[in-house]
Amino acid sequence: ETKESIVGDRSFAKGEVFFDLSPFATSVKYGGISNYTELNMIPGQITAVFHPVLDENRQLPTLKGAIKRHPHHIFIGSMNVGEQYTGISLTNGALMDRFAVLQLPYTLDFQELLIRKTGLTDRNALHFLEAVKKQIDELIATEGVGERSKTIRGYIDAAKHFRKYGVSLDMKIEVIE
Repeated sequence: ETKESIVGDRSFAKGEVFFDLSPFATSVKYGGISNYTELNMIPGQITAVFHPVLDENRQLPTLKGAIKRHPHHIFIGSMNVGEQYTGISLTNGALMDRFAVLQLPYTLDFQELLIRKTGLTDRNALHFLEAVKKQIDELIATEGVGERSKTIRGYIDAAKHFRKYGVSLDMKIEVIE
């Protein structure tokens, strides 16, 4: 994202310069839902554009003047937080002050998560995947390496693979690879 992609930018057509509102600016002006996933991955100097919209000013500065925030405009920003996620960026504190933060429940039981996401119920396979996860977590903690392996999606894919092809030594090797 850039400030222009969030607010809008000039365009040129038929010899005239226009200011085109972005989808965000349109929802601010007319009402609507703005949803920014992974909000913490947008740099703070860019998210500063949201500040006057979400604070008591309730307006969006643009090249053509300020747009008053419609009373039915809703802003949703989501992000992953917690120790199970690596490589996340911290969100600008000034931006976070403008939100009501909702902490959604996180399933802490690894095997339960895999069962819910994949339908895999083979206890041997679930135990194996949990043992691999613990070994990777230990490697990261003690050696400071393997950070890229700390992803739940990889375990979900491995569980789906076990469910589809069964659990054997060859399949265990294949899912680790």
